[in-house]
Amino acid sequence: LLVKRVGKGAKAKLEQPNKPGYEIVSWWLVAAAALLMLIGLAARQSDFFPQIMRDYWWVGTAGGAFLFAFCFK
Repeated sequence: LLVKRVGKGAKAKLEQPNKPGYEIVSWWLVAAAALLMLIGLAARQSDFFPQIMRDYWWVGTAGGAFLFAFCFK
């Protein structure tokens, strides 16, 4: 179909061969997700955070991983 539109003698344009199969939706979301995961891991390992944050360290880590899933298209 593309050859009919352009003409029989014209070469069909190829998409970029080195382009990955995914795209980053927002680099700000990637940074926020990575920051959430790092805060969750830091809360697990450090005594700097309050006890309630140390008990629920997995919430930040899981939230960051969940948000990270929506960063790609």
